[in-house]
Amino acid sequence: MSAATLHHLKIPLRRPFGHVLATRDHAEALVLVVEADGVTGVGECVPRPYVTGETFDTAWQMITQLRLDAVLAQVEAGSPAALAHSVEHLALPGLAARCAVELAVLDLCCKRAGWSLSALAFALGLPPALVSDHPLPEVISVPLDLHSEPADLASRVGPRLGHVKVKVGADLAADVRRVRACRERFGAAVTMSVDANMAWTVEDTLRAADALRPFDLAWFEEPLQPALRDRYPELRARGGVAVMLDESACSAAQVRDAIASGACDLVNIRLSKQGGYLPALRVAELAHRAGVGYQHGAQVGQLGILNAAGRHFTRVVRGIVACEGGPGLANLSDHPTRTKVELDWTAGHLVGLTGPGLGVELDPAKLRAYAIRSAELAS
Repeated sequence: MSAATLHHLKIPLRRPFGHVLATRDHAEALVLVVEADGVTGVGECVPRPYVTGETFDTAWQMITQLRLDAVLAQVEAGSPAALAHSVEHLALPGLAARCAVELAVLDLCCKRAGWSLSALAFALGLPPALVSDHPLPEVISVPLDLHSEPADLASRVGPRLGHVKVKVGADLAADVRRVRACRERFGAAVTMSVDANMAWTVEDTLRAADALRPFDLAWFEEPLQPALRDRYPELRARGGVAVMLDESACSAAQVRDAIASGACDLVNIRLSKQGGYLPALRVAELAHRAGVGYQHGAQVGQLGILNAAGRHFTRVVRGIVACEGGPGLANLSDHPTRTKVELDWTAGHLVGLTGPGLGVELDPAKLRAYAIRSAELAS
């Protein structure tokens, strides 16, 4: 028999983080803890209604309605390949909800077998040029949100910064000022992008592209309003800008369609919105085979479990244009995991993880302290 408990956690942030759709002063996530035969597996998701359509309530309902023993009965764990393929084909609901369940099951099974989560990437038959035991050096990306100025960001980051993502969309004059200030402060060696979080029309984006062209931006991330998503090919042709899709590139089918229609130059791969670790690897495969770029992204407010899963992704996947998420934990006022997946600015990379599974351990006291609700899943 197995047991599982779902927790809804809220942890204050040290400083608010804002973009045009929302301002957050706390981290919020669903954390699933699965126990079987004395071994514990953990998973996490961060639902966003404007990303996958899931709210915390709907994702909560999807997960708590699962029968855990029925899920685990479908999992084969005799080898990394058997585990990866059986979990990949589980009929799990949602995308964010699926991520929490998938990570918990993978963490549990990998811990039982003594495998690192990273080992599963080599069991999916992915192109050898995509996954490697020796991936390229990471390009560390940090965001400049609407509540921060470039000088504030500079005081928090180290010399190995590779990319700055500037949140924009509220006021073009202010956007130009902040992008200019970033370019002047961080220099030409640091690549830069802007993220409008679906705030603009095509004409808005074209005006912004002209105004921001002197600052050598690498790409525009998801600038168009959701109703205008079919106009990304037109925007690319008229604007002369590279487009990274995020909110409109969640499922593999969405990513496949976007690539086929010529809607993007890059995709932002975030584990919670893709449906977990294995679906994220499949999205990277789609992009790689199509010659489309890909970033490893993070969601505001994600905790150490998702950061650890992302660390296993960046550890093996080659060709990532930028890696987000390392500095995010520094904004948490407290941590529900005993292991913190931090950024080592001296070495210029995310701190590695050891041990089987995800390589992180929960702090039960912190879990109880920050849970605003908890529920046991039916076995």
